[in-house]
Amino acid sequence: MEHYNHERRYYNNERRNDRELDTIVNGTLIITIILLVIWVIIGIAAFFTSIFCFFRKGTSIDKIVGLVLAIFFGPFYFLFYAFKSDYCVKNI
Repeated sequence: MEHYNHERRYYNNERRNDRELDTIVNGTLIITIILLVIWVIIGIAAFFTSIFCFFRKGTSIDKIVGLVLAIFFGPFYFLFYAFKSDYCVKNI
């Protein structure tokens, strides 16, 4: 009888551990999907902003670099946009 109870407790612990692991995996998956969706949305915004900057003042090289950054690095394009002072300047 003692062996049966020990086996049963072990089985119940395993099931509880599996449920906890499933909860952690599901939570991680949801967070990953949310971050991925945010990344894609900001990447699309970066792409359109870089296209918009083609019609503003700035060097052609900067415009091409901005487009390439927006396509391949998505949200990191906005670092280029923020720190490059002569890029995407409003036409006067």
